[in-house]
Amino acid sequence: MNGAPTGTEPGDEVLAGMRQMPKGEVHGGVIGAGQWGWSYGRRAWQRTSASATGGRTTYAWPRVREPRRSPKPLSFVVAGARCKRYDDALTMSPKREGHQRHQNGNNMISDAQRDAYQRDGFIVVPDLLGAAELSELREIIAELVAGAAAVDTHTAVYDLEPGHTRAAPKVRRIKTPHKVHPAFDAVVRRPAVMEVLTRLLGPDLRLHSSKLNMKAARYGSPVEWHQDWAFYPHTNDDILAVGVMLDDMDLENGPLLVTPGTHKGPVWNHHGDDGRFCGLVDPAEIRTEIANAVPLTGRAGSMSFHHVRSLHGSALNTSDRSRNLLLYGIAAADAWPLLGVGDFDEFNRALLSGTPTLEPRMTSVPVRLPLPPAAHEGSIYENQTGASHFYFKKAATQ
Repeated sequence: MNGAPTGTEPGDEVLAGMRQMPKGEVHGGVIGAGQWGWSYGRRAWQRTSASATGGRTTYAWPRVREPRRSPKPLSFVVAGARCKRYDDALTMSPKREGHQRHQNGNNMISDAQRDAYQRDGFIVVPDLLGAAELSELREIIAELVAGAAAVDTHTAVYDLEPGHTRAAPKVRRIKTPHKVHPAFDAVVRRPAVMEVLTRLLGPDLRLHSSKLNMKAARYGSPVEWHQDWAFYPHTNDDILAVGVMLDDMDLENGPLLVTPGTHKGPVWNHHGDDGRFCGLVDPAEIRTEIANAVPLTGRAGSMSFHHVRSLHGSALNTSDRSRNLLLYGIAAADAWPLLGVGDFDEFNRALLSGTPTLEPRMTSVPVRLPLPPAAHEGSIYENQTGASHFYFKKAATQ
């Protein structure tokens, strides 16, 4: 990932603009041929934008204050093209364990952050997990990966990487981790996390799903461009995914890439040439959206929150570090799955807060059903093998 971008590798162009960013923690995204990012300095959060000709401008805010925000995107010229520039942070100032705002509640995200979620379809909140919690989760994950040495194929717990062997276990996903170990169930129920969810979705919340996507160094599988909504449409779209960063995430280890504003647009076709659901969008149909994608990066313990209709994907992990992302699907309690409820009692037990209801809230939202089902049913990785058109490059073993 170092050096000048060549643009020769599929999937590289999304990240190419930021390869010249300074080393360190970066929160930012690529817009056209330009680059911008957020870095956490000793005294301030800094925003740096750089043009294709090498010009660089830095804006800084004291670390104890949240960045100023513009009411609407500004514009600037990059390589002769007028592009949008978002002059507001994707992240908010960190609140560590023991911080008064962290303990008192009601202030985990500001009105401006909530507005950013509604406008862009995602935000990142740093430091929602501390060092002790991260250490515990990593130990559990190491034990689970070691346990994969006892299996040869996908199971109810493991989704395996191509090239997996008992001698060299390779796991790309732990399925429904909140049912595998209580520590994963506890994460989403933390008061700080619940406070953010309540601000974004309201007080009545249901845990829709969970998964732990694991990208091992040098080969962790990419996830092609898709919308979660295509997999499980509901009666309303007050649904989001929480992405718990269990490792530091930067441009090299395959961060989540999300395109701002796509949660307000269409539901793209996620079917393959054979007419069956395949869980990805043909990249030829979303070239502009891919070019405008934003990487959600941050230090371990940060959490991203992205809308169920946001277009997103993630590239191969090309670094020598792991990239483990713990994901929870959270829905408003009155959002009911259009494909039906398999187990009504379990459906109600999944409530995180509030009370169950028999009155689904219906809203006018675009829907495409994931039918007929994928030729390769199972995880999204298996679904996407049924497609003919891919964007991200894969490891040699794939």
